Amino acid sequence: MDDDSTRSVLRRIAAALDICESTFWTQDGGRPDARFAAVSEQLELLTVFQAIGDPEVRGSCLQYLRDAARSTAPAMGAR
Repeated sequence: MDDDSTRSVLRRIAAALDICESTFWTQDGGRPDARFAAVSEQLELLTVFQAIGDPEVRGSCLQYLRDAARSTAPAMGAR
């Protein structure tokens, strides 16, 4: 994701959380800290998931994600 897209996503997230956009950026004004690196992917995941109208398909997606989480982070466990 390029800097303009990242800034746009972070701007929308900051507005939704009612926080300052600069919260996501390093003190020197550089790219977001590593802890926010996946924010755009998480936002995309939520946006795409909301667009799925079929409850059965949404359930399949959730099950896939649970299985993937278990296989890559066993401590997370089932939810």
